[in-house]
Amino acid sequence: MHVLAREDYARENCPAPGATVLPQPPRWLTLLGLLVALGTLALGGAVLLDARRDAWRQAEQASSNLVLVLERDIARTIATYDLSL
Repeated sequence: MHVLAREDYARENCPAPGATVLPQPPRWLTLLGLLVALGTLALGGAVLLDARRDAWRQAEQASSNLVLVLERDIARTIATYDLSL
């Protein structure tokens, strides 16, 4: 394995002559960007959780309605059979 001297490392990692070197953004700006991304992720998760709860409530309501309709239909069918006998 080839070990580079400090001067060789600096020479290999410096930009080409005439190239524009962009300064590092301040640390607070990086942290602010990370915080915004995490906040967006948390908000999306909260929206998804709320949508899941709403879908669950609708499914419960639909199943209750189905049970009620089946109960009435079965009762009416039994009453019709009873009258025919």
